[in-house]
Amino acid sequence: IYISLVEAVIGNACLNALYKPISANDDNSISSILSATKKSYKKVALFYFLASTILAAVLPLVVHSSMSYLTLFLIVFLRGLGGTIVFFFESTVRQLLIADGRHFYKELIHVICYGVSSAIEIALIIITKNPLMVEIAYVVSALIGLVLYYFLFKKKYKNISLKAKPDYNAINDKKYFLIHQIHNHYLVILH
Repeated sequence: IYISLVEAVIGNACLNALYKPISANDDNSISSILSATKKSYKKVALFYFLASTILAAVLPLVVHSSMSYLTLFLIVFLRGLGGTIVFFFESTVRQLLIADGRHFYKELIHVICYGVSSAIEIALIIITKNPLMVEIAYVVSALIGLVLYYFLFKKKYKNISLKAKPDYNAINDKKYFLIHQIHNHYLVILH
């Protein structure tokens, strides 16, 4: 819940900050906002990676299973690695696509990755009957998404740089989005 909450907060702050410069075709401001967003997502990705690695190390010790420690570790670790790839590389570009009204690209990439992942998972389950292979399919799917987002970004946003000087003030509304997200989360729980 924590990770999805933080992701939503960063994403909403980024979206809110991007609308005006996108409507004004202000590539410098868009670049600065995305640079700050990317750095924020990198922090989340690092935390997510560390937390999932610790979970991968501890979970096999407390869960009784016929699978070996290494197999359980790798299953959890690979799931975390796939999520890390998404946070580290894809999330910033996804926010740009949404703010720019190109949500359909995000959905298309999701469908492609889901289809490829499902096909790989089914094939590997039939061939190997090894649950570890399912997680490998998830990582492969995340890598395919990474490549698709990269090429889409390079093709559609040639004047935007993710290495611009970050404008942290533009996404400073994160604290308000955090309050909003927590409020919505508890409303869902209470209903």
